[in-house]
Amino acid sequence: MRPLPGGYERIEHGGARVVLRSDLREALLAAGVSDPAELIARQPASDKAGRAALARVELEGVGPVLVRALTRGGLFGKLVRRLSWDPERAESELSVSATAAQQGANVPTVLAAVTRSVAGGYLHGLVSQELVGARDLVAVLREEQGRARSRALAAAGEAIRLLHEAGVDHVDLNLKNVLIDREGRGVVIDLDRCRIGADPVSEDTRRRNLLRLYRSWVKLSVAEPASVAAWDPLRLARAYARGERERLRALVDAGRAASFWSHRLRWSLFPPRFR
Repeated sequence: MRPLPGGYERIEHGGARVVLRSDLREALLAAGVSDPAELIARQPASDKAGRAALARVELEGVGPVLVRALTRGGLFGKLVRRLSWDPERAESELSVSATAAQQGANVPTVLAAVTRSVAGGYLHGLVSQELVGARDLVAVLREEQGRARSRALAAAGEAIRLLHEAGVDHVDLNLKNVLIDREGRGVVIDLDRCRIGADPVSEDTRRRNLLRLYRSWVKLSVAEPASVAAWDPLRLARAYARGERERLRALVDAGRAASFWSHRLRWSLFPPRFR
């Protein structure tokens, strides 16, 4: 098993393997986080739209936390939804998130990871502190204009830069996975299956992650043209580059050269929707 970040421990509880913050052990177990499926069925976070099933729990000494059932995306995910063959999937996300936070990245505070063995694989759950009042970039692009919009995009660019400087390769960077909190700070979420190294990520990895984000922008422009302005990606890229002209030029050139023709074709036949 992988080594745990400082301040966490691994226990067996209620038929599940649970990695949790040592200082919150009793509170987390009393809240029932060792059985995410039961919690989600009993008290779903109905206002949190998205792919994953969620529960909201009020945790003593912490406040509201979200319990998330890890799911699979794509076509294959429609068949097996929650089943995973990786026994360390939840623990890996916890470890990456905790390590990235220690390295200065703006990511959610993960409090526990739960793994339950079932016939054919594993079911995983993750418990993290809720960012009350935070909005993802889709909501920001829908709702904000002018300086508020520019500040939010700059905060998002800075948050992604901090993530990369912390060594994280985000394999699913998209507009729904970048939040702006109530203080205007950018936060990158959903580090499921992401990798972290000891050094900042390479230039190729930076561009690959940001092009994936840009693809999400193109998708939104097809679904909701009124929500997207032509200069929006550049505002984010400028904040990400922090005045480094060569890096900004490389990002702009990569965006110009990007071709998502297969996605554009699919989206034209089956227009996407952003929930």
